[in-house]
Amino acid sequence: MSSSREDRSAAGATLGQALAELEARLFVGREPELAVFGAWLAKAKVSPGLIHVWGPGGSGKSTLLRAFGRMAEASGRPLVFVDGQDVRPEAHELAMALGGATLDAAVERMNAARPVVLIDTFERLVDLTRVLQREVLPHLAAEVRLVIAGRHPLGLAWGPWRQIVRELPLGGLAPAEVREYLSRREIRDTRVVEQAVAAAGGLPLAVSLVSDLVLQHRVRDLAAAPEWHRLVRSLVEQLLHDINNRSCANCSRLVRFYASSTKPRWRPPRTTTTSANRSRSCVSSRSCGRVRMGCSSMTTSVTS
Repeated sequence: MSSSREDRSAAGATLGQALAELEARLFVGREPELAVFGAWLAKAKVSPGLIHVWGPGGSGKSTLLRAFGRMAEASGRPLVFVDGQDVRPEAHELAMALGGATLDAAVERMNAARPVVLIDTFERLVDLTRVLQREVLPHLAAEVRLVIAGRHPLGLAWGPWRQIVRELPLGGLAPAEVREYLSRREIRDTRVVEQAVAAAGGLPLAVSLVSDLVLQHRVRDLAAAPEWHRLVRSLVEQLLHDINNRSCANCSRLVRFYASSTKPRWRPPRTTTTSANRSRSCVSSRSCGRVRMGCSSMTTSVTS
């Protein structure tokens, strides 16, 4: 029996294809980001540059990158997708992920194909920043479109390269977009919908998990559901996982988002030069200890 991709396609849609189609059908919002990418992709005059999508875990970066990928493929552009979760931060592994045995070979291949290159989970590959800047970007044809996504804004290490970077910080989904997503998931009970809108706060991961909770556990009152409290705890713990890699102030803002039931929607923290510098390391172990203690009490109040 042949195991070629053509034979699998001839046999019918694969589970991967079905999942991709479902994700495309459920995708809502992000019109400004899609418009920026679409205009950049279709630009008649070739201009060098790259797009950087950033936001904390659960803000929808990977989902947006896959939407970019669908747009690229629809326009006939080849696609190269690299996920930092699957690649060790070593030059030869990056080269293989980009399609070459060496970085020079990968660059040559990309310059010939003019693909859209999507690099996700860049925080796992941040040690390759200098490699990208010295061995890849200077030799990459301007027609190659590069999008990088990670949890943090690009730091000062990017120096002059920041002049050609288009930053796309991701905020939360608007309440109307959350309602549209819930409708596409066939969640239409008004009381449940409004509870979900208020509870998720616009954070895409929270919206998706709330929907799963409602559909799989038949939850009709989030406040009374123990599953919801466990879910909130796991989301807070995910945010705290990054505390050593983000400024303490920003981490506190994110946790307060979950602790507050009155905040209508999540927004990314403002980044100043000072906070960007501090995002490379915490202000001090003592201050981070205070944040951990504060976050611990917030988690207890949210989940109790």
